[in-house]
Amino acid sequence: MRERSHWNDAEVDRVLSTDEEVRPSEGFAASVLRAVEREAALRASLAVEPSISFPWHIFLPGMAFCLALPCFMLVLALRDSASASMQVQIQIHWVQVSTMLAERYADLMTHLPEDLQQVGVEVAHHAVQMGAGWVLFALVLSWASVQWSVRA
Repeated sequence: MRERSHWNDAEVDRVLSTDEEVRPSEGFAASVLRAVEREAALRASLAVEPSISFPWHIFLPGMAFCLALPCFMLVLALRDSASASMQVQIQIHWVQVSTMLAERYADLMTHLPEDLQQVGVEVAHHAVQMGAGWVLFALVLSWASVQWSVRA
């Protein structure tokens, strides 16, 4: 085993303060290049895949979604007047769901003091008006996509 030499501070300062160019030892670059070429030839002859493969299982579903979304939006844009009645039905459904949630929220609020009840009712009313359902839907969808992408 080779012994390591111990340098004192003056030697370290001297080496670090010089402007000498650091060069590899003789033949180092050539030996590294030969090793790389040898490894490339070995991989080519054995048809070995690279050790780090592209994560297709994460990329493909995202790409499929990115391609399908504009197609879906185009189909929705090209629908005839029958889609208008369907959109009204969807909006009515969301209003019914929001109303049901607001009623449940109001039931929960009955256990609070009257001042807090009024604040809670106003918060719920404004949340429904501002589309909190869509925000909640986006949050749940984002959470689900992150959970799906980091699964082992």
